[in-house]
Amino acid sequence: MSSYARRWQFTLTLGILLMTGCGFQLRGSLNIPTHIIPLYIQAVPGSSIALVMQELLTSNSISTTIDVGKAKLIVHIIKEDHNSRVIAVNKYGKVLSSELSYQVTFEFLDNKGSVIREPNTIMVSRNYVNPEVEVLGKTEEANMIRQDLEQEMATRILIRLRSLSYTESSNN
Repeated sequence: MSSYARRWQFTLTLGILLMTGCGFQLRGSLNIPTHIIPLYIQAVPGSSIALVMQELLTSNSISTTIDVGKAKLIVHIIKEDHNSRVIAVNKYGKVLSSELSYQVTFEFLDNKGSVIREPNTIMVSRNYVNPEVEVLGKTEEANMIRQDLEQEMATRILIRLRSLSYTESSNN
């Protein structure tokens, strides 16, 4: 084996070890410890974040329950709010750009309803350009941005859940 090939193999091996050692994992993959599964998502009926979280958990083979009594941990969605704010207008007063934001307040409860993590609020936002000539697709684009915000929010909440579960297991 040539010196170059050995260096390349060493560098690749070192890179893989460093990535696994620092907690790197592929985007979209969730690693929720089994001692907090099944999860129960408590939210108002029709809550968009609850639906997105349910889909994300199911797609990662993480079990949830519809019976709060069987849950080991409860994700309580206290409040969710979509907002829009104008950023720029043209000389005729037509909106050229706006900011779409999504804010969710949540807390984690144990299976007895006791608070494990105090209420926490996360906000995500995106700028949305409203082109003057392409009028037909603007509503659909805004809806797609809102869906992206919900997906990002669900991922952020589950990352907080994962970090909570690791700190709990290290304290035991």
